Amino acid sequence: MGIYFKIVLSSLLLVIVQHMARLIYTLGFHKHIYNHEPGPCKYLDGVDFGSEDIATLPDGKAFITSGLLMPSATATYRQMYADKGVKGQIFLFDFKAPGSGLTPLTIQGDFNASDFSPHGIDYWQDKASGKVYIFVVNHRRKLDAVEKFEFIPSAKSLKHVHSYVDQAIYFINDVAVTGENSFYFTNFLNSRSHFWGSLEIYMMLPLGSISYFDGNYYETVEEGYFMPNGLALTLDKKYLYMATSVNGAIKVFKRQLKAGQLTFLQEVKLYTSPDNPTINPLTGHLLVGAQPILHTTSQTMEDPSKPSASQVLHFEVNDGILYKTTELYTNDGSVLSSSTVASLYGNQMLIGTICHKLLHCEVRTL
Repeated sequence: MGIYFKIVLSSLLLVIVQHMARLIYTLGFHKHIYNHEPGPCKYLDGVDFGSEDIATLPDGKAFITSGLLMPSATATYRQMYADKGVKGQIFLFDFKAPGSGLTPLTIQGDFNASDFSPHGIDYWQDKASGKVYIFVVNHRRKLDAVEKFEFIPSAKSLKHVHSYVDQAIYFINDVAVTGENSFYFTNFLNSRSHFWGSLEIYMMLPLGSISYFDGNYYETVEEGYFMPNGLALTLDKKYLYMATSVNGAIKVFKRQLKAGQLTFLQEVKLYTSPDNPTINPLTGHLLVGAQPILHTTSQTMEDPSKPSASQVLHFEVNDGILYKTTELYTNDGSVLSSSTVASLYGNQMLIGTICHKLLHCEVRTL
């Protein structure tokens, strides 16, 4: 064996070992969870298979996506989804009347509800008319879309207004709305298939991006990210937050309000896997649902009957910049499996999941 071949082989083995070590560390095999709650917590009846994202209005009305079926879902996941008769839904919860529980919203208009797998969600409220528009990421069977609905309070329903479909939208995770017809979105992975998506994940390929639709054109404004996940805009729409799940960070960008371009401001390393950030509509502070042990989350995504850890972090915000982090909730999966999002309103908090329950907690630790 020639000396040059030995050098190449040794270098290749070193790269493989380094990559495997990084992957094992990222998946959290070394971590242990200590359970704690911010106050009394209980499940909300009506949600048994996911509450992936939440958008809460200033008046306390919260819209919750349920019934997520990712394009890259495994056969086991799909079979359980079918066996349980799961369907994509949007639920309404009123923080000002928590005893009323959850209301499933019906969908009006020309919309195929059988091809509805809701993921990320956000809203736009028209200041003049008071109308509320809900924007939802929809993993259709053949392609992804962003669905726009008008909320009809009197009928407890959503009226379908428009489907945004474009080649720029291929495997999206979340949406952050800037106007009645404009929004940011993350392309989470480059492939919708389970095999190629898994390869992209385990190779840790930075193929994800943030794009912006200004009402007329789609434009990629940030790229080169590995699995960019949830988005959230500050109340004044001046700053955008993005969660990077596997790299375990929240990135803060300042917006150019007219053009949609982004300027990087801050990165906060979390040593956990953040999923969806949300803004407290009363205080402007940031809340993040996370999965602290990724290898258990991976097991849940393979088989929803297997539990995985949950976590919620709270950040105080000053002019867009994050500081003073507080851990509000952690659980090893015995109560709540794979938390994805949390929404705080007053002293109440909702915690959503990929394919498990929806938890309502009193917050006594802030």
